[in-house]
Amino acid sequence: MSPELETKLIKKYPQIFIDYENDNSPIHWGIRCGDGWYELLDTLCWAIQAYYDSDTQASDTRQHPKAVVAKEKFGQLRFAMVNADAYINGMIHFAWMMSAKICDRCGATGRIIYTDGWVRTRCANHQSLN
Repeated sequence: MSPELETKLIKKYPQIFIDYENDNSPIHWGIRCGDGWYELLDTLCWAIQAYYDSDTQASDTRQHPKAVVAKEKFGQLRFAMVNADAYINGMIHFAWMMSAKICDRCGATGRIIYTDGWVRTRCANHQSLN
């Protein structure tokens, strides 16, 4: 992801990306996927934050979920968190499934393709690009 979009996500969801500057956290390596998944990640983080904030009683007793991995692997989004419950894990799974239908370059409708030994999710316009 471009540094500008990565910074935008980190600033918009500081509690989710709280360990971004921690050298010992895997998220320190950044959000490693194409710009086309920015909206997907933004929506996922918004939903996680809204869910956490909506249950004020539970949020007093549990730790805030924190991102530890945000990357592309085998053409799909891999997003992992600590302190996530089953509901949040369901949101993450849904985003993983949606990423197989969204071009990682531009965000248009795409599909998983195999090109030059790599698995990617691309639209018709970006199928031949690495």
